[in-house]
Amino acid sequence: MTSKVSHIGLIPDGNRRWAVKNNLDIKTAYNKSMQHICDLIEHFFSKDISLVSIYLLSKENLSRGRFDLETVLDAEENLCRMLLKLCLKWECKVIHAGLDVLLPEHLANEIKILVNSTSNLNKHQLHLLVGYNPFDEVNSAFATKTREIKLEDLWVKVNLDMIIRTAGGNVLLSNFLPLQSGYAQVFIVNELFNDFSTNQFDELLEIANNTTMLLGK
Repeated sequence: MTSKVSHIGLIPDGNRRWAVKNNLDIKTAYNKSMQHICDLIEHFFSKDISLVSIYLLSKENLSRGRFDLETVLDAEENLCRMLLKLCLKWECKVIHAGLDVLLPEHLANEIKILVNSTSNLNKHQLHLLVGYNPFDEVNSAFATKTREIKLEDLWVKVNLDMIIRTAGGNVLLSNFLPLQSGYAQVFIVNELFNDFSTNQFDELLEIANNTTMLLGK
């Protein structure tokens, strides 16, 4: 079946709890999470999903303690390298949603390499929210436009159809693409991100597609 959902947002949460649950260190948990992100993206694309937005690091996350933050930053650098091969395979253009100047130089450089290397690809599109804040997104649009701001002026230019947040608990979207999420179906799953399976995603996608058809979207 061709998917009616075309743009998926993913908020991968629960890495620290997964590390504790499995008696592993945080570095191992984050490295597994980066591989799991790649596996899920590939699965999304195989299901005819053309656009994916992933919340990797908010602007507020950058205020974490140095040791904790460095573990995350190192893992996301590795993710950029892993994504390059995947995106070339799937003809996927990568867009950075966030401000480069907020990021450490080494991570900003890896993102730039990924973005530049995929800029001419157009079969799929991947938005990486790294150092993201919605006010920065709007202010960036205002800085380059003299007219009324529209969706097409934002970093992420397409409305979301479906958002998945893992790890249950408090139902927070944490400033995840608020202007693009107004009519998205939101799924909060109890599983920690590294335990969230492709089979579970397929079940959620079927629900989302059936709801979309009922609503006539």
